[in-house]
Amino acid sequence: MNELFGIPTAALATALAIALGAGLAVVALLAIRNPIFLKLGLRGIPRRRGRTALIVAGLMLGTAMLVPAQLLI
Repeated sequence: MNELFGIPTAALATALAIALGAGLAVVALLAIRNPIFLKLGLRGIPRRRGRTALIVAGLMLGTAMLVPAQLLI
């Protein structure tokens, strides 16, 4: 499987990696410009470790369930 919807997978992976890098750069820039928002966003992690772990595990499980479902279509 070298193509996905007619797009070569290498080109698609490169474009998505660039988009991810650009998105992370924007988030990093916003975190640097507004450190208070960064602190507000991250303050719940050490306070509620169990809830944070459940949320992360749920997101990973949901993603893991959707990927094979898309491959069957």
